Amino acid sequence: MTDGSIRAWGRNANWKLGDGTTYARSYPARTAFPPGFPGAAKLYYSQDTNGYCIDKNGQLWGWGYNGYGQLGTGNTTNQPVPYNMSANASNSIAGKTVIQLALNCGTEGYNSTLVLCSDGTVHACGYNGYGQLGLGDTTQRNNFVQLPVLSGITQIAAGRERYTAYYAVKNDGTLYSWGYNANGQLGDGTTNQANVAMPRAGGSLAGKTIVKVFGAYVHAFALDSTGALHAWGTNDFGQLGNGNLANQFTPVQVATNVVDVYAGSHDQPLTYLKKTDKTLWACGAGAYWGNANGSNSGNFVQIPVGNTVVKAVHGGTGSYNYGAALLENGTVYAWGYNGNGALGLGDATNRSSVELVRIAQRRVVDLSSYGSSSEQGLVFLLDDGQVLASGYAGEAQLPEDDSETSYVPYPVIL
Repeated sequence: MTDGSIRAWGRNANWKLGDGTTYARSYPARTAFPPGFPGAAKLYYSQDTNGYCIDKNGQLWGWGYNGYGQLGTGNTTNQPVPYNMSANASNSIAGKTVIQLALNCGTEGYNSTLVLCSDGTVHACGYNGYGQLGLGDTTQRNNFVQLPVLSGITQIAAGRERYTAYYAVKNDGTLYSWGYNANGQLGDGTTNQANVAMPRAGGSLAGKTIVKVFGAYVHAFALDSTGALHAWGTNDFGQLGNGNLANQFTPVQVATNVVDVYAGSHDQPLTYLKKTDKTLWACGAGAYWGNANGSNSGNFVQIPVGNTVVKAVHGGTGSYNYGAALLENGTVYAWGYNGNGALGLGDATNRSSVELVRIAQRRVVDLSSYGSSSEQGLVFLLDDGQVLASGYAGEAQLPEDDSETSYVPYPVIL
């Protein structure tokens, strides 16, 4: 919101909406920050469990489930309304400016929280069963603790599973990895867990300057300074884009001239990447044509949306994959699974090819997806500040009285 407040709606298990209740909200509810809150600058959610925001002063707030101490409160008491973690003197982030979070999916509660501060330090709390906190042990932390090995860090990332791997990029282009490694997602050629952050990934990353890392389900991608993309980890649906469906325990180069990656999707993963010429490419699971191909593909294939792509989103878990792309002219194209009208195309028919989402007389300036499995949809931000949504509404994901599926983009009353 322009006033810095947060509005949230939909499923509210574990106090995820931060309004002090666990009631599903069919209309946007105001997240209950205390008086004097300076306004939200960045917003993060961990699926089903927690909400977080960095405020305009660089302080970190969190709410919801806290069974593993992931909210940095010093205990495991759940937080129905936002809690200021930066104000807790027992947290190592106290007095620092927070600039980024990295979170695992948290669908089964094994939550940990990784924080990057403006001074290049990294801090962690929460679940640590596989050394995810990078502190040299597997002991849970209920307060934030600084990772002693890391300094000069410019970006952090997390895998998308419950037991996750974490990644950090240093200002000299070095990539660090640690945590869960059963699928080779640390990139060190093994499946051994690691409880200390180290520059482990080898293979095609040797000698490369890394500028960004992308955590995915049980795999990962790294972009180097030349625009080359490298991938490693599980590859059962061809999601690495290296030409086959074999797992890869050390990084291999899979593409060039890349500027962004949109990776993830639990269970049957797919990957989208944007190139320097603003084209969009896909590989991985072909269920419901989520990769615009229809079959599992280990090779990147161009999605026919032209060469003015601003961003792409993917949605769905299991086999319910779909995608959408926002173009520079403010139009959106969508494809894939559409069982609950997720694509906003006026029906529930799956799409094997891209199709224009019709939004009358307005430009879309941002695009996101929501939900999981077959219960999903799209959210559109228009150039006049209006928000529209399409898709599943069974747990009030769409702000309507009747909680019915919307097959076309529907106005959200904020």
